[in-house]
Amino acid sequence: PCLDGWDYSRDQYTSTIVSEWDLVCNDDWKAPLSMSFFFVGVLIGSFVSGQLSDRFGRKAVLFGTMAIQCLFSIIQVFSPNWEIFCLLNFLVGLGQISNYVSAFVLGTEILGKSVRIMYCTLGVCISYAVGYMLLPLVAYFIRSWRLLLLILSLSGLMYIPLWWFIPESPRWLMLKGRVKEAEEILRFIAKKNGVTAPDVLFTELEDDSNIRIFWPFLEHS
Repeated sequence: PCLDGWDYSRDQYTSTIVSEWDLVCNDDWKAPLSMSFFFVGVLIGSFVSGQLSDRFGRKAVLFGTMAIQCLFSIIQVFSPNWEIFCLLNFLVGLGQISNYVSAFVLGTEILGKSVRIMYCTLGVCISYAVGYMLLPLVAYFIRSWRLLLLILSLSGLMYIPLWWFIPESPRWLMLKGRVKEAEEILRFIAKKNGVTAPDVLFTELEDDSNIRIFWPFLEHS
């Protein structure tokens, strides 16, 4: 069936990576492999994201990897061939899982016990569910894969203002010895929650070689 070429139906989509790069016949294995590159990026990102957030901070890695995902998704729109598309797909997967892990850790470290479980279940996962439900609707009106990918990628720019609203993890700041910054964040949180923070937020326990520091009022948040 491939000796005389391949005719693509335009009834459902005007263009796909299959029709654009002729990923059929002897090259039909390339279409599923392109997603394998994405999940290889997810696999590697799952390992390195925790190490990066421990070193550079949860907030920095969250927004840094979000920028990687958004940037390379936009570049992916202009992929000249399948090979470049797969390379960029790998980088997108790397950024995608890394900002997910960083957001998960940041939320669990900064939120109180009363909302922590809700955040870890609904707060994090519901966004994926809503996104996947809306994707067919968007794809119904946008039938070109390049234009669809561009619009989905540009939606990541909406998260830029969150940089000024999401604080760094006070727990990570404390581990890095940045006590003053952690105290400012915690006092701001206490004020927003209508809680009167004690004059002394941190207590040092010198029961071993390492000084452990905690803030009592978070136990009541």
